[in-house]
Amino acid sequence: MRSRSGSSPNAWAADGHALAPLIGLHGADHVVLLEGSEIAHKHRKLWIVNGLHVVMATIARRCGVDRLPLRDEPLDAFRASIKPLMLAILQAVESEYGLATDEQFADERVRAFCEAPDSASRVLTDRYLRADLRPYMERIRSRVGAAAMVAYEHGIDIEPFLWAFAEVADAIHESDSFLDVTEPDPERPWRLRPCPDPPLIDAEVDAEAVSIFADALAGWAPTPAASLLIRRVDSSLATWRE
Repeated sequence: MRSRSGSSPNAWAADGHALAPLIGLHGADHVVLLEGSEIAHKHRKLWIVNGLHVVMATIARRCGVDRLPLRDEPLDAFRASIKPLMLAILQAVESEYGLATDEQFADERVRAFCEAPDSASRVLTDRYLRADLRPYMERIRSRVGAAAMVAYEHGIDIEPFLWAFAEVADAIHESDSFLDVTEPDPERPWRLRPCPDPPLIDAEVDAEAVSIFADALAGWAPTPAASLLIRRVDSSLATWRE
């Protein structure tokens, strides 16, 4: 059972301390009382859990890996590459919502992605599709772009976010990472093989996907960097259509 701040109007006093009905739950097994704004915890989850995982799953697929835990991969290097993004998101949450930076929380989310039985395909289900990248781009916009905008507004280094968007652009450029282009190999489930039928492509759908990607960069990314990333995604999709 988990009691979340904000879940009940009478759960927390104005000073942020738990009221009498919850005091007895402190220390109980399987109960975690979250102090602070429910919105803060919501965004920390959306950005740190969902945001990091979608970026990591994209990188894994680009590297030809689907089944988790990762095998034959330098896990320490993988974690090191994602840590600046993780810290930037935590700083954004702290600056915007006053929720103290918790590196352990974020480290556990990265470790869970790398080491728990799962698959990159599941993380990206119904979104990372060459036939229609709009749902995927919406996820990038709401989970990564939104955090980047908050970071920018608070003067936090946005380079880690530019790195994440560059990783996405690189994956799209290589194009064989899409869920409807490659699939897990039954003989080596941690590796990918081509799908038997290529997806049908619609130029208008691609244009909408590029537009969402551009919107995810708007307002925080420097114009030269944003323009380069947008052109790269647009040209990659156009080349694939041809």
